[in-house]
Amino acid sequence: MLPRAAPGDGDNEPEVRMVQITREGRVVESAREARQGERGPSVLVMLTVSTVVLAVIFAVLWYLFVT
Repeated sequence: MLPRAAPGDGDNEPEVRMVQITREGRVVESAREARQGERGPSVLVMLTVSTVVLAVIFAVLWYLFVT
């Protein structure tokens, strides 16, 4: 079994719970646990790149139509 930190209620330290793994190697989680995603650095990169691309597109459109 693998240790996994569960979210706390805000006042206490997060509790540690164990993830159950079946014989087939599948991880067994509740529906709430399965829906929770982890935001990593890739999300920040995607948001930054998309914002920069959108700014460039607006700058090109402004240059073509306003000037």
